[in-house]
Amino acid sequence: RPAPPVPGDVTIIEGDQTIIEPNAPGTAAGAAPVSIGDTFVPMPGAAFGEWVLTEPITATSAEADIWRMRHAQSRAGAVLKLYRYGIQPKPEIMAAIRNLKAESVVRMLAYGETEGRHFEVQEFIEHGTLADAIDDGTVEGVPALDLLREMHSALADVHDCGIIHRDLKPANIFVRGHEPTDLILADFGISSLSDLSLHLSNTNRTASYAAPEA
Repeated sequence: RPAPPVPGDVTIIEGDQTIIEPNAPGTAAGAAPVSIGDTFVPMPGAAFGEWVLTEPITATSAEADIWRMRHAQSRAGAVLKLYRYGIQPKPEIMAAIRNLKAESVVRMLAYGETEGRHFEVQEFIEHGTLADAIDDGTVEGVPALDLLREMHSALADVHDCGIIHRDLKPANIFVRGHEPTDLILADFGISSLSDLSLHLSNTNRTASYAAPEA
């Protein structure tokens, strides 16, 4: 049977903006560490390891700058998540997420640090987020129960590893494929390992998304 939801798995947002706490963690599931030179400046055409930046992605993230990239040789797409100064991924979260199934989360291709900023390189999901799919009507004909089953499967995998996502919302759920709809989780920037006292004492929540027990 799928694991039951971990108490306290809630969205912490203010409008569409995620509220970032001190020392908010990130992730690097199944990725390899990459060293980037000290002269990197994020701009279109800039080289970033094996990739080249193409354009910034507009997002409401308070924790990182997001860029679309392409691999210099294969031309395959990727996404750079460049954390803001002072936001550092927690090693225990990174280690736990390496145990997650690829069908549950966005794949991490690389991670590291450049000029005092931590980063992740993630797979590019061409179908975008569930929020996008709802807005453009892509999932209009998909039964809600099918969407819930997909999300439950991914979330159960996350909870089995002892991780509380803490920022569940359509903008952090990606559509990897259609027919059937394949949903995966992303953006573990404020995730934590299961800690009941933490998620019961935190008051930075939006009532419509918060878990009942919180």
